[in-house]
Amino acid sequence: MSYTPLNAPVLTGLLGDREIAACFSVKVEVAAWALFESALARAQAGVELIPAESARAIAQTCATFEADMAAITEATARDGVPVPEFVRQMRVALPEPHAKYLHRGATSQDVIDTSLILRLRPVIEKLRARLEALQVAFDSLDFRFGAQQIMARTRMQMALPVTVSRRIRDWREPLGRHVERLGEISPRLLRLQLGGPAGTLNEMAGKGAEVAIGMAGILGLSNPSGNWHAQRDAVVEFTSLLSLISGTLGKFGQDIALMAQNEF
Repeated sequence: MSYTPLNAPVLTGLLGDREIAACFSVKVEVAAWALFESALARAQAGVELIPAESARAIAQTCATFEADMAAITEATARDGVPVPEFVRQMRVALPEPHAKYLHRGATSQDVIDTSLILRLRPVIEKLRARLEALQVAFDSLDFRFGAQQIMARTRMQMALPVTVSRRIRDWREPLGRHVERLGEISPRLLRLQLGGPAGTLNEMAGKGAEVAIGMAGILGLSNPSGNWHAQRDAVVEFTSLLSLISGTLGKFGQDIALMAQNEF
């Protein structure tokens, strides 16, 4: 296992985030793969692409399936992605004649991309809740201390007095904009990925668009009406937003650290 400042035992309390990290655990990722397969089968049964009985069997297996992660790790070194071995194991767990209907018309990248989006959804919810809680905390501080004065600085030197309320405003206002940005980006980011091997859904007997609509509804995602695997702008946009949020938090963290120092 490799160690980074985010998971090293000594530093994780300072730099890590257990609540967010939990959204990306192996257990949660595998559960998201299973959610994809269950939703795919149910949606395909809804348009009579596979038998309803097979969809029920697949959904039941997905709900209780425990993958052999050691075998998946070994197979990933061969296949380059973990999904083929995951699907193979699940087919073994399914009784006949249902196994052949699992993963029908989908491809590994559909599973990988959609499972990522399913895990990013709670991250957005957690970030929104945290930002809103910070806004409430700043409002409370402003109410209690806003009229008091502190010394503003220019080039780290004393300048002129300003109110605490002015300083808090500079910290608080970007948070509200970040909450708005999270709401704006969600429809662009939280989308189903379903394209099949060539991105065209050709292996779904002309019912691919209907299957995608059904899957999106089951998973609570938007339906992009097309394959977005090769269009990563929404994912990059989200990472850019995370950078903006981190910068804002770091700014008032640094300000508070500087304000806590004694005058020379």
